[in-house]
Amino acid sequence: IGQELINNALKHSSAQKIRITLSEFDNFISFFYFDDGRGFDINTVKLGLGIINIKERVAICNGTIQIHSEKGRTTFEIELPINDESN
Repeated sequence: IGQELINNALKHSSAQKIRITLSEFDNFISFFYFDDGRGFDINTVKLGLGIINIKERVAICNGTIQIHSEKGRTTFEIELPINDESN
């Protein structure tokens, strides 16, 4: 997912800065992506295979994804549940 987001930023966004954080909590992993590129309108942009693949990967893991984008700020907030099989 991170690689796909970075590739998309390099190809399309003209971003100067990219920030990625990965945090583990008790029940989920949080992945946060930010770039300062040109942004896009999530309602009108033709979603390429990159974003579709990201959404599919998150769905396969029973996760959630929130995408926000405007000029100068695009964020992806992804939460993936942790399956603790020891319980």
